[in-house]
Amino acid sequence: MFTVDTNLIAFVTPRRFLMGMAAYLSDPIFLAPTVASETKRRILESTMDYIVGKDATPQGDMSVEYIEQCGKLVQYAVDLFVDKDLPAAKGIFISQDVNIYRAAVVRKQIPDEIFTIGIPIRENRDKRIAVETIASDVYSMVTSNMGSINHTLFNEWGREKYGLNQNFIYTPDAFVQNTFGHKFREAAHQIAINMTLSHRMRSDAENRRSLDNFIKNLKPWMPSCSNVIDLEERDSPSRNLRWEHGQELIKEELWATARAVEDKREGRKSSASEANSCF
Repeated sequence: MFTVDTNLIAFVTPRRFLMGMAAYLSDPIFLAPTVASETKRRILESTMDYIVGKDATPQGDMSVEYIEQCGKLVQYAVDLFVDKDLPAAKGIFISQDVNIYRAAVVRKQIPDEIFTIGIPIRENRDKRIAVETIASDVYSMVTSNMGSINHTLFNEWGREKYGLNQNFIYTPDAFVQNTFGHKFREAAHQIAINMTLSHRMRSDAENRRSLDNFIKNLKPWMPSCSNVIDLEERDSPSRNLRWEHGQELIKEELWATARAVEDKREGRKSSASEANSCF
């Protein structure tokens, strides 16, 4: 298992890539309780920002009832997605309670100097996620924004405390490269193909447009992965074989489960939209 930080779960494209990685490896993502609660808040905020930005009705003309109904519907849809749909993706996510005694032990053991001075240590959400991860016997964390953690000190402590022969905390690109080694380019390309394929027949041009969009949206989060996917799609002699292989792979249970998560999210969104015009 590996833990993924809030931003990588809350936003669609990095979430899709990492779910694909979980399927590729048959190694699920640990959905830490703090990550789950923050993911709900982040998705809710970004969804409401989008709604307010596209709504033609000036805010001053909106009724209180309209605003409240809109917020409740979005909140309900987001809660169902994070609390039900993600944990239901068996083999892709694992969601479980953290043993409070073990968490307390780990919390006491982690040296405070690993974390940035200035943030009250008891309020440090990065430390909470790290504690939940270790207390659940997970020893890999993937983060794009855990800026309050000194990665070098944390990795040194992990090796000393737990005898780890690898780093404990990684940036997303470093995690993918470290995990796949010499198969990095091939694996990243196959994951992207499998997560963008359609079950309906599409032309090569349609497949490429879908992949191009995925590459563009992945770049802010995982620039190295985005770049090698693009290079493999343009230059690899195995390109066509991977597309053909992808059509078979997506029929397998883990890949089908990973791909279905976004279908469920769209379904939640559509249901909320039908109940109210705020979407």
